Amino acid sequence: MRSSPAGLPLGLATLPQELAKPRYAGGYQRHMAGKWHLGHGKAANTPVGRGFESHVGCYMWDIDSFSKQMFAQPWMPAKSIDWVHDFSNGTRRFELTPEHATMLITQRAQDVVRQTAAARRAVKDSSEGGGGGGGGGGGGGASAEDAKNARPLFLYVAYTAAHSPLQPHPRHMPACAGIAHPWRRDFCGMVVGLDEGVKNLTATLLEELGGGGGGGGGGGGGDKEEQHANVVMVVMSDNGGSPFFGGNNAPLRAAKTTPFEGGVRVPAFAVDFTRGGAYFGGGGRQWGGLSHVSDWMPTLLALADTGTQEEKAEFKGGPLDGMDLSGALRGGSASPRTELLHEMFFASRGEFPFAGEDMVALRRGKWKLVDGVVRDPWHYTEFAQLRTLSAGSSDPSWATLFGELLIRATEPVFGVAAFDMMRLHIAHVLTHRQFAEAQIDQVAQAAVVTGVAGIGPTVRLFDIEADPREQHNVAAAQPDVVARLRARAAELGRDRLTQPLKCWLGYHPQTPLEQRGLVMGDCSAFPGLSQERCSFTAPWVADSVEDPFEDPKNRVDVIAWGTERRVVFLQVVVALIVLLAGLSALAFAHCRRWRRAAAGNNDLLTDQEKMKKKKQK
Repeated sequence: MRSSPAGLPLGLATLPQELAKPRYAGGYQRHMAGKWHLGHGKAANTPVGRGFESHVGCYMWDIDSFSKQMFAQPWMPAKSIDWVHDFSNGTRRFELTPEHATMLITQRAQDVVRQTAAARRAVKDSSEGGGGGGGGGGGGGASAEDAKNARPLFLYVAYTAAHSPLQPHPRHMPACAGIAHPWRRDFCGMVVGLDEGVKNLTATLLEELGGGGGGGGGGGGGDKEEQHANVVMVVMSDNGGSPFFGGNNAPLRAAKTTPFEGGVRVPAFAVDFTRGGAYFGGGGRQWGGLSHVSDWMPTLLALADTGTQEEKAEFKGGPLDGMDLSGALRGGSASPRTELLHEMFFASRGEFPFAGEDMVALRRGKWKLVDGVVRDPWHYTEFAQLRTLSAGSSDPSWATLFGELLIRATEPVFGVAAFDMMRLHIAHVLTHRQFAEAQIDQVAQAAVVTGVAGIGPTVRLFDIEADPREQHNVAAAQPDVVARLRARAAELGRDRLTQPLKCWLGYHPQTPLEQRGLVMGDCSAFPGLSQERCSFTAPWVADSVEDPFEDPKNRVDVIAWGTERRVVFLQVVVALIVLLAGLSALAFAHCRRWRRAAAGNNDLLTDQEKMKKKKQK
């Protein structure tokens, strides 16, 4: 579907593109299952365009887990279906099946592993039988396709869970039945399904590629505790959870969309299935070094690199922000990373849609500077057994409670998936904007609240080692540290990439299908969805177009961020009407129950008086 035509800049190499080079064990096979969300305006922006040999999953981010549809307004039909089977041989299929997205992603990942194992067995059998190895001889020997699929494997699995819309599979809900808050309970169900998917994929890896402690061949067998494979698995999250969508990051502060620890510090683990831990060392342990998601690219490349020393030296001098952590992880030593830029954008320069929301967040050593307006600055406690999210929030205003009541009153009217984009607007636009404007007002009312020149209420400095919950702002006591971090951030800012134009989902209803970034697909396996609504998200800009934004057609039909606030206002007005209607209905029902109860009490009183009179007689 036509969204922003922006994508990950094509000049930045990706991990699969690098792993395709011969220096990495002759070139890895590279496959992806799941969510992309790094651009799909051009085919060159898609996973296959960025180095993967196959991609089964979605281009965007907010799909219905069953119908794979994307909605913009809850009262309008879905914008498109977002699910693709894309291959580097030029094949691209658009097919819809009703299975939950978590299960489909797991199944595709398992299929890739089984395909690899089968190809390796064929190559091995051919070699042992004199069939000529992987070249493809006759008489049952391994084919060229087998040789291709027997190469070392890089498999990227990006689950849509536990992202919204919160649509857990019903069979995953019994494990969450003891959770009172509905958002937290549904989030739990999504995570149970995710855990099941990781478990099943791990079992398939060990069954198909295990059995040899570094050999990576087929087979398996033995107790699971004793199984080994030439496999490294890395599991991590992309950001902290959003309380408005059932997430919780306690005891860390705040949530997704913020540079506080609750938004940027996430759980992660790596498992080295080789015998003795050839890559990360043996034994289970915790490593607490500073790291960033970008560090995984040079780290995994270092593990896979079979190139010459000259090639390795050339790579280490390359233009990567990430750092190789393989040595630190293997030996349990200190991280080579001492600095981390969490956030940098400036609404004052047109880089963010809401006025006054400039933000720079930088970690250097133990110090962390959060300089600017934070979209959600509050602390959240665990609210699983609370009646409302606001009861577990440190927000002293009405905003959190109002946003929650608005969502919980209106979402049942439209349905979870259809309402999800509006839920996002209520939480991350309407409610968060209230938090931001309160901070902007503080700055306007007092240029210097703390009494220290240049350090106002939106300047926060934390000693993360001593205060990981970010409860104590020491900016006023450490003005020199603030000045140093600001100077370093300014230096980093001079080299950053220019941000692309911000656009949003949308096209006029009369826009021709091919100009919407949509193609017709096959929905015959999905009951209840007509072929007329069977339109799928697809690239719509030719790869030869250098800058898609120069073409007015790529900008006119999308909703620019400046217009988006008016759309949000309209949605909120409609939601308020629905909320008032719902509250009126509840009040009416409550009054009827009260009247019935009162009438029952009167009848009971009358009967008691009759009995009393009989006794007196």
